[in-house]
Amino acid sequence: MAGTKISYVYIKATEGAALVDDTYAYNLREARRVGLSAGSYHFYRPNVDWKTQLENLTSTVRREEQDLVPIIDIEHRGNVGYDKFIADLNAFVAEVTKHYGKKPLLYTFQNFYNKYLCGTFKDYHWMIARYRPDEPTLDDGRKFIIWQYSAKGSVRGIRGNVDRSRLMDGFSLSALAM
Repeated sequence: MAGTKISYVYIKATEGAALVDDTYAYNLREARRVGLSAGSYHFYRPNVDWKTQLENLTSTVRREEQDLVPIIDIEHRGNVGYDKFIADLNAFVAEVTKHYGKKPLLYTFQNFYNKYLCGTFKDYHWMIARYRPDEPTLDDGRKFIIWQYSAKGSVRGIRGNVDRSRLMDGFSLSALAM
């Protein structure tokens, strides 16, 4: 997949209750300057009140500055019981959807999905991470729109490793348009 044309980028904006990425505004501006479709993501922290996280995300990520729907990055369950984890995540996702007027893209790793999220959020698109040459497999057979296949990619003009992903067959970036 090396050498493929880059057409979109998701940029970390926020995490948990109060973190705003130091380079968010710059990264968003530069991505749009070079012609990439840009979206933003929030790293969800299950141990942090979802309403506080919603305030952090929505006060930082402005709808009019986005080409793509936001991503909710779900990688941990913390020490929260399963039922509370799912209930709080449902509430957060519903309010993000309401605020932006579009359903966010949900992101997680294949194993985390299969262990905790299998069969949930049926009406949402998923981005699944699996850093191996074979595509992810979800236990409920769900199709996902994007596969993040590497965390050690390189892109000319960017120092350090970058995550690399690709749209899956049968999907187009227009499905994620704001």
